[in-house]
Amino acid sequence: MRCSLWLFLFLLAISPLPVPVQAEEGRLFTAELNNAIKTVPMPFLVHENRNYINLETLITELGGLVVNMTDQIEASLNGKTATLITNHREVALENQSFSLSVPCTLLNNALSIAVTDTELFFHNAFGIQIKAEEMKPGADKDLEVMDLDESLLLESVPDLPQPASVSTETASDEGSSEPEKNEQEEDSEESLPSDATAGDFSGMKNIKGCLVIDAAHGGQDAGIVIAEEFKEKEILLQLAGAIKAVLEEKTSLTVVLTREADVALSPGKRVSAAEKAGGAFFVSLESNYSPNIPVSSISIWTDQPPFSDVKKEDAKKENKSELTRQECAEKAAKFGIRLQSNLNKTNTWEKVFVHQAPLLLQRESKIPVILIGTGCLNDPEKLHLLKNPEEIARISSGIAWALAESLR
Repeated sequence: MRCSLWLFLFLLAISPLPVPVQAEEGRLFTAELNNAIKTVPMPFLVHENRNYINLETLITELGGLVVNMTDQIEASLNGKTATLITNHREVALENQSFSLSVPCTLLNNALSIAVTDTELFFHNAFGIQIKAEEMKPGADKDLEVMDLDESLLLESVPDLPQPASVSTETASDEGSSEPEKNEQEEDSEESLPSDATAGDFSGMKNIKGCLVIDAAHGGQDAGIVIAEEFKEKEILLQLAGAIKAVLEEKTSLTVVLTREADVALSPGKRVSAAEKAGGAFFVSLESNYSPNIPVSSISIWTDQPPFSDVKKEDAKKENKSELTRQECAEKAAKFGIRLQSNLNKTNTWEKVFVHQAPLLLQRESKIPVILIGTGCLNDPEKLHLLKNPEEIARISSGIAWALAESLR
């Protein structure tokens, strides 16, 4: 018995210990997307003497969308979608597949790929040339994705239509036919300032039309929950109501909320409510949770429809007055760039990002959709501010002013 114990201890002592996953030096990944250069710093994850990077984070920071499933992810970027399975080499595309040199693996609860496979993956999966450069010692590892340039705003946002209905009653998924929109009322003689001061609502009573604001989540879908004290669904509902109050006080806009209580709504019902109201834009409020982005940042998301969907939609379009998904995406993108510029002017947030990815709401909607990520719920020291009415007023006023100024 004693010999067996000594043998066990001896074998335990000489057995190699598992190498913990740890972040070492990394790479700066640079890609050109939508006429904008985006650079993302990614630390290495060392596993079995090989360098990996967190693929989910890199795709998201480049403006893509990642959907997590049990043992795989579905990643969308640049209008294309790829599926990867944990511990497999094969990457499935819409009509074909290709193989990585090393199986992807789960590290730090996120799907990761070998650094040596990164360029191959982005080229074959998304048709993107991505360049990896050494992250020099002392480099800013918190460097964020570069914002889109405002030169992408090729034309002005069209005039807002007047609301066909101001009812906030939610329509069914099947939805009745969209009511006929009233004609735009003539502008008053009050002049609008050509270079408005951030936060100054002077002259904004001229801004008319209908804007739909959607507080995401609701009901059993609480969204992000932190210590049961902070529930995303409650924060967003409070914020949506505050933005509505500011806009209706300071402008002549009619603002319709998709929900005014803690109720669950399907994407179809949210979209039906927006279309029934005759909204010119559908603004959906979300929150983010990311350890890599400051809580004082804000993100704007617009649609990037898959190319196959665009071709099918163009081929079967019958109602020429109805916007296609591609046309909605283009209008939303132009509005998003203007909104980014105006949000930056308010100095309410440290950074304002613009992203594009296939959006479920836009797939369902016939009006342009803009998602606003109102901040990241990951800073415990700042989270308590969201319980402060003055902070909610400051944030809602900043968003309301930027929305109104973007609609001039």
